[in-house]
Amino acid sequence: MRAALICLPSRAERALAHVAGRSVARCQVEFALQYGCDLVIAHGAGSSGEAIALRHLVEKSGARFQSVSSSHAIIGLAGDAVEMLVLQPGLWTEDDRALAALRARPCILVLGAGPGQQAGFERIDLDRAWAGGLVLPGPLVGQLDALGEDIAPAPALLRIALQHHLPSVRLETSNTDDGRWTLLRSDDDVVAQEQRWLRRMVGEQIGTAVSRRLAGLISMRWGGLLAGNARAVPLMLVGFAVLLGGGVLAAWLGWHASGLGLIALAAPVSELTLTMAKLRSAPAEMSGKWRILPWLRDGALAAAVVFGFANDWVQALFVALVLVTALALLDRARLRPAELFIADRAGSAVAIALGSTIGAGQLTAMLVASALLAANLIRRLHP
Repeated sequence: MRAALICLPSRAERALAHVAGRSVARCQVEFALQYGCDLVIAHGAGSSGEAIALRHLVEKSGARFQSVSSSHAIIGLAGDAVEMLVLQPGLWTEDDRALAALRARPCILVLGAGPGQQAGFERIDLDRAWAGGLVLPGPLVGQLDALGEDIAPAPALLRIALQHHLPSVRLETSNTDDGRWTLLRSDDDVVAQEQRWLRRMVGEQIGTAVSRRLAGLISMRWGGLLAGNARAVPLMLVGFAVLLGGGVLAAWLGWHASGLGLIALAAPVSELTLTMAKLRSAPAEMSGKWRILPWLRDGALAAAVVFGFANDWVQALFVALVLVTALALLDRARLRPAELFIADRAGSAVAIALGSTIGAGQLTAMLVASALLAANLIRRLHP
């Protein structure tokens, strides 16, 4: 059995311990589950809402969760454990390299003394600072019995590991520089960490098509607030459904330009919804159920294009199919400046809507589809 010890923050620290709605304690629990722990021991406020949410997370994964208020209670719970993973309070744990080092064998993660102290970690000798994580053999946990019940268990277990000369594994400073393995000590640390995390999660969207670029910019500015609000994604889904349904209905009733305008608005809303769903599900992959949103968006755009053709349904279906296929081929590509508007659902919908206002909706739809096909051909000939 593998066990993990995390320390829930005190009431004073709890306000500082959330990054984009995700607590440091939750991040550590997810790290422990990735490590392969069968038991997660939480030392601290066991009746808090935080502890209850962590219990649900752990039990959903099939592991056990136990809250304790004294260090001696850890001994009985971890007595049968082969290994005990110990994480320092306030440590943000998303580094795969650190995870691999801890999985390899019982060890103490360390940094160079200078960089480690600068990053807020505890110096343990002239050359090393504790990097906030260690794995020690389960039987050594019993030595907590010789110490007081009210001690901080993580530093105590570090001392026990050092006394038994557990090997150390040195992390590079890059492990802490990119925010994947870092100690959060203040409001400024939390704000900086949130910006690093959002940049890592959605920064690639800034250089893509207009709708995704807009969703990325909104996420960089307000992503922490939106990801931490459980109602944000459901409200976005409602807005997306209203815009999309209204757009298709308007186009079907003959208000072609208005329908395409609503679908153009639905495009960035769908991208923002997908981005928020991605942030809320991190570090796990976003659920496959969200893949239906792009299909619904493209289907609505195709339907609106078809409704804009008077009589020739074959021609209408062909143009709509070419349009959405060409858009899909350009999707997620690193676009050139000239492609940013046309290679976007909102851009294509607006262009066709403008053409419809002057009675040239069918011609505009064909021109837009042809331009998208040309962009794909040029990209393949001159990548």
